[in-house]
Amino acid sequence: MRMNAAARAAYQQQIKDLRASRDAAQKTFQEILVASESAGEQMQRGMKTAWETMQKALEKVSSDLRK
Repeated sequence: MRMNAAARAAYQQQIKDLRASRDAAQKTFQEILVASESAGEQMQRGMKTAWETMQKALEKVSSDLRK
């Protein structure tokens, strides 16, 4: 199945967004590893948010690709 230019551009943007979400999640995870216990709880909440954001982005890409 071949994509037209607009679909290809949208796909590339979605991949870029997914990578940005992944990178943000990795950064948050690294911060959790070095955080103290009290700060760790705050970081865990941040990691949960980052994970949920990445998951939603992946679901959107998956949904868009099925169209």
